[in-house]
Formats: sequence, structure tokens, C-alpha cells
Amino acid sequence: ILTVLFALATLVTSATHIIGGEIRYTYLGGGLYDLEMLVYRDPNGGPLFDDPAIFGIQDEFGAEVLTLDFFLDSMDFVPLSDDTCYASGSGLEVVVERGYYRDTVSLPDSTKGYILIYQRCCRNATILNIPNPLTWGATYATRIPARDEHINSNPHFPEPPPIVVCVNQAFFYDHSGIDADGDSLSYSFGQPFTGGSQANPAPIP
Repeated sequence: ILTVLFALATLVTSATHIIGGEIRYTYLGGGLYDLEMLVYRDPNGGPLFDDPAIFGIQDEFGAEVLTLDFFLDSMDFVPLSDDTCYASGSGLEVVVERGYYRDTVSLPDSTKGYILIYQRCCRNATILNIPNPLTWGATYATRIPARDEHINSNPHFPEPPPIVVCVNQAFFYDHSGIDADGDSLSYSFGQPFTGGSQANPAPIP
């Protein structure tokens, strides 16, 4: 019985604590793209970053074009804002670790473009507005349009979201994007995608 319980506990802890992510690409010319991915995690008891992360490139019909082993380039910690509502050493420790991936890929001309995808299970257990968050993963994706439409790099968002938002206190967050092509940017809320499972926490997208 102890062996079974230990195996179940290992299964759960090996697949939790994903907080967020972002995929960036910059067109370098000649069919080459500089790919970057940021992944955010709660390091308190959770698994390490995938190394490599399994990165999928699909066409717009969902057919797999390429699967990359995306190796971890570096890690750091996202700093707390200066106006945090609790004092250091108060016993409440909020830490977010950021993993940084980077690679260059050559993609042939396509009349439909490509979709870049990374999937990982599972989310942080303390989330209150997702039922059973330990069973929900996340999918991070972005689209590369066909180059006959226009040459494109997607926008970058230099400021990470705040780590702590204090109850009953107003806050300001600058989510402005920077677009190297000078494209206009619009913003909307959307329902997040799920991705992965406890049984298969890092699937091939």
C-alpha cells in the first residue's frame, strides 16, 4: 500500500506548479526564425523546467510539421514589486522562477503559415477559479502568418505580470507590447487552453 501511495504522490508532484508562459519569434530573413519561450513556475516543491521542452510546429490544419527539443538556456527569479503588501520575513514567501528557451529554426514558405505550440501540465494547486487545478495543464501558442501575406515578427511584452496583487489595493500594470514591424496591437480576454495531463504532463503538442 505504501508503494502505491508513494507512486501516486510522485505522479502528482511531478506535474504541477506551472504559472504561465509566452512564445516569441523574430524573423531573421531567408526562412529563419529566432524562437524564444518564457515559462513561469512556482519553485516551491514543483518539478524543474523541462529540459528539453517539447516544442511543436503545426500547419493551420493541425498537421505536425516539425517537433523541436527546445533546451533550457537560462533561469532567473521574477522580482517582487516595491509596493508589496507584506513584509519580507513575514512567513509568506511568494517566489516565481522564469525559464528561458531559445533556438533558431528554418521554415519553408507556406501558403497557410504555422502555429508554434508548447503544452505542459499542471497548474498551481492554490488557484481558486479553476476546478481541480492540479488536473489542468496549459497550452501556449502563437501563429506565424504566411510570408506571402507579410514578413512578421510577433510582439514582445517586456514587463512580466505582477507576482503579488494586494487585496483592496489599486495597482497598475503596463502590458504594452513592442512590435518590431510597427504593427498595431489590439487586446482581448480569452479562455485559456488546457494541455497535458497528470499521466502525460509534457506531451508532444
